Amino acid sequence: MAFTLPLTLNGEAQSAAYIKATVAYADATIVVIKLQVWTSQASRTNGGEPVPSNWLPTDFSELVQLTSNLDLANSNPVDYAYKLLEASGLYPDATWNV
Repeated sequence: MAFTLPLTLNGEAQSAAYIKATVAYADATIVVIKLQVWTSQASRTNGGEPVPSNWLPTDFSELVQLTSNLDLANSNPVDYAYKLLEASGLYPDATWNV
């Protein structure tokens, strides 16, 4: 489970940068999600490394803090993280569940 997003990485436009999310911290009020970015899904699945932080656009945060949403909560924390990200509206151009 991941999502893709058009991003400019290290000055090069990527039409579908591949983004993996993991829960870095969660409590009753907030969830912090760590995002890792690859240039493409092929790079990720072929063993490529995530892009370095300094390649990311200045308006892209690798740590996203969101308010916990019990309406979206479920027993799978990874699924919950993606549902929170999708519901946040932060990534309107994203393709979800790739």
